[in-house]
Amino acid sequence: MVTLGVLALATEPPTDHLMRRAPVGRREPLVTNIMWRNLLIQALYQVTVLLILNFRGEQILHLEHDTREHAVKVKNTLIFNAFVLCQVFNEFNARKPDEINVFR
Repeated sequence: MVTLGVLALATEPPTDHLMRRAPVGRREPLVTNIMWRNLLIQALYQVTVLLILNFRGEQILHLEHDTREHAVKVKNTLIFNAFVLCQVFNEFNARKPDEINVFR
């Protein structure tokens, strides 16, 4: 997952606003309050989605009538794919933590 983060940072050239901003002091926190807010919201979102899929995934996908082994495989595949999509979603949101529209 680190590779995706590096690519996200490398694909956007620095803006004039970023280049003119004053340097951050040594005593300033590395993780700002906005970053903490976004981190907690994203963590709650991911945990909620993945727990719902883990405990109710067979009912959501209507897999009650399949064999137990097949239902577990399908459910686990869905959980993995949902996790990867949550990470991609997080990657876009982490690019500009203080803006609502991250695609602008």
